Amino acid sequence: MVTEYQVFLCSLLLVRLIYLRQDDVVGWKYACAIGIVQSALVLLAFGLGRFAWVTVAVVMGCNLLGGCCETTRNLHWVRLGVLAGIALILAALYPLLGGLSFSTVSLWFASYLGEIAAALEYSGPYRADRVLSVLLAILLLANESNIAMRGIFQFLDLVPRDSSTSHKPDIREYNAGRVIGILERWLMFLVILLADDWNALGFIIAAKGLVRFDKLRDPVFAEYMLTGTLMSVLFSVAALLLVRL
Repeated sequence: MVTEYQVFLCSLLLVRLIYLRQDDVVGWKYACAIGIVQSALVLLAFGLGRFAWVTVAVVMGCNLLGGCCETTRNLHWVRLGVLAGIALILAALYPLLGGLSFSTVSLWFASYLGEIAAALEYSGPYRADRVLSVLLAILLLANESNIAMRGIFQFLDLVPRDSSTSHKPDIREYNAGRVIGILERWLMFLVILLADDWNALGFIIAAKGLVRFDKLRDPVFAEYMLTGTLMSVLFSVAALLLVRL
């Protein structure tokens, strides 16, 4: 059941990565569309069993509730709440309703991947659950970490400001930070995971500071960058520890 649940979470996060990249309020209609895509993936991967339909109901309900709440609440915390709600509700229902089981399509796809691995004579050390754990960590370090960091930036009032109009956010810098942050966390996570070299963290942080050395003279930007970098390190290390459990 652990493998099935990991596949479910990965599909959930992948859809969120595609459809929740921006900071705009999505509304209930867009949230409904996200829920429909996630539900379609659930039914494709796990068939039409009882728990699959329960999963669809939970996914649709949480997404619709989140879409409605984004207009009146902080959208970053709402989006994290939607993900946590889906994951925790279904985890609680697993022992009661028997959990998910792979569909015929999923089993065929897994068999096909096995044939490809055999043709390539691959006999690596990673089991399916290990690979899924790494994939799950990579997805969490992408959009979900960004959402959490955006919420923390707003709470601490560390959103970068446009130098010409200090009361407005610097959208260009904010969007650049989103992409840089994802790449930064992926790089730190993969280097430590594959090379087990913690010294690489210092190199990555130093390289980032060197590229933006001139802007660090602005104390507001320096606080924003330092906070974001330290949070990226924290999330990357947390994801690594979860994979190694």
